[in-house]
Amino acid sequence: MELPDANLHLIENSSALFNSASFNFVRDEFSKRDMNLRPLSELNQLPKDISEAESLLSFYIESGLGKEGKVLVIPASIFNELESILLEAKKRDQNSIRRISC
Repeated sequence: MELPDANLHLIENSSALFNSASFNFVRDEFSKRDMNLRPLSELNQLPKDISEAESLLSFYIESGLGKEGKVLVIPASIFNELESILLEAKKRDQNSIRRISC
């Protein structure tokens, strides 16, 4: 899948690429193209347990995501179940959910 407008790309910290000598070259190439390559561990990850994820997502939405916002990593296995919460938050406040990308 190509995402030509994507400017944030994630890499798993335990991946072979991340732990290789080639990673610095790859990171620099992303940077030259004004693309952000970040380790997955730097982001807020919702748990795979749906009740915990709903609670944490609701907390982030209700408390405000801050001026800079937050990047939340949502496991694919529960994304559909959280979709209604995300859509409701987006309807209430356009700034609370800026972009949803898969």
